[in-house]
Amino acid sequence: MHTAVEKANELSPRPRTGRPLSLAEVWAGLGDEARAALLSNLADGLVDARLTVMEVSQPNSPGTTVRCVLASLDRAIRELSRARELLTTRAEEAA
Repeated sequence: MHTAVEKANELSPRPRTGRPLSLAEVWAGLGDEARAALLSNLADGLVDARLTVMEVSQPNSPGTTVRCVLASLDRAIRELSRARELLTTRAEEAA
């Protein structure tokens, strides 16, 4: 099983200089549309993740089904994965 730190190290693009690439460098290379997409994916994913936490923390709520919780979790994962993919792709291009 990978830890978050191990996963992050695997995905850290380094420019030709060998130093870690900063978020500011990647951000500067993004156009307005890509910036908006990144922020939107992050925000949507976090909102869905928060909804999932709220649903799970109130397991006795009669209206909460496992299917509903899984749907919220799937949406969160999908949106955060899109943000990760965009950021990874752009960081690799900048490197």
